[in-house]
Amino acid sequence: MGREPILSEEQLDYLLEVLNIGAGNAAGALEQLLGRRIEMRMTEMHFVTVAELCSLFDDVYLPFAAVKMGLVDDMRGDLIFMMDDRHRATLLSIMKDGIPLCSMPYYPEEMDISVIEELGNILAGVYLNAVQEMSGLSTYHTVPGFRMGRGDALLDDLIFCRYERGRRVLVIENRFTIETGFTIPFFSLLAPSPQSLEALAGTLKKHELAEQ
Repeated sequence: MGREPILSEEQLDYLLEVLNIGAGNAAGALEQLLGRRIEMRMTEMHFVTVAELCSLFDDVYLPFAAVKMGLVDDMRGDLIFMMDDRHRATLLSIMKDGIPLCSMPYYPEEMDISVIEELGNILAGVYLNAVQEMSGLSTYHTVPGFRMGRGDALLDDLIFCRYERGRRVLVIENRFTIETGFTIPFFSLLAPSPQSLEALAGTLKKHELAEQ
């Protein structure tokens, strides 16, 4: 297998800009889901190896909720959303009664799981629509699957056991601010296949050359 393409800081900035254009649509859908006004922002993007993933988390040993879905059609791979469980519990509490929950994390009930999965569906739509508009790569995602556990164990199950340590992953730091003033941070992990990453890198390179 050939060496995977490396995305430059300029290419990552452009990709993040494209994603943020669609963030307004996601915010509108989240407002309907949560019943609260939302401001959403994708703040930073990293292009790291699988071996470097844990270093991006402030505390990877905390309990996390994760939603995973596969990517099919022109772009293949995996898309994973991870939120630490305390913020997940607060998000669900705000949705239910508008009061942030500051107690210890609790295991989600079935309705709570469906809300987190729907959140993953909404965000996946933003990412995949942005990629398709930018690159022409038609991409769909599979049915989301909910996981819960310690952050390092989830990464081991979802990423480390499936990919070589040198494989590169796009990691997006997201945050949305609810009208109560409470901010919810979470991570999005996009792990495209080598062929899909090469196609995406080629599109970003064309845009970079066009801007020169």
